[in-house]
Amino acid sequence: MINGEKYKNEILKSVELNFNPAFVKGKIVECSESNCTFCIFRETDLTCYASFIKWMYKEYKEPIVLTKKQKYFLLALEDHVERIKREDDFDGNFRYTYQTKNGTIKYFYPDLISFDKLKWNEWYEIEEMLRWPVEGENEV
Repeated sequence: MINGEKYKNEILKSVELNFNPAFVKGKIVECSESNCTFCIFRETDLTCYASFIKWMYKEYKEPIVLTKKQKYFLLALEDHVERIKREDDFDGNFRYTYQTKNGTIKYFYPDLISFDKLKWNEWYEIEEMLRWPVEGENEV
C-alpha cells in the first residue's frame, strides 16, 4: 500500500477544504497552521508540492514513535551526525553505527540509549527522525 492509499481520506479532505497539506507528527494537517521544520514535505531540492506528490507514491511505512529521551538525544546529535543505523557488531551484540556530517563512521552501544524500533541495517537520516512523532506530544 502506498501513502496515497493509506491517507486517501485525509488527502481528499485537504482538497475539499482547499488547503495545502503538510505531514507533521504522523498526520496530514493544514500547511499554514504547521511548522515547516517538522513537515516531511520540506526538502531542500524540491518544492513542498513536488515532495508531497513524491511522498504519495512511496510505500507506506508504519511510523516510529520516539520517546522524549530519544528525541533529546537526536537533538544533541543533530549538528554533528547525518544518519544512524542499527546493526550486528559480529560478536553477537548489536550496536548503532552513525555517520558524521564529514563522512566519518562511528559506533555506540545501547547502554547509552536504545532505538529498538529501527529496522536492522537500514540507514535513518537524523533530520527525518526529528520529524517523527514523540510519545505524549499531540500538538502540531
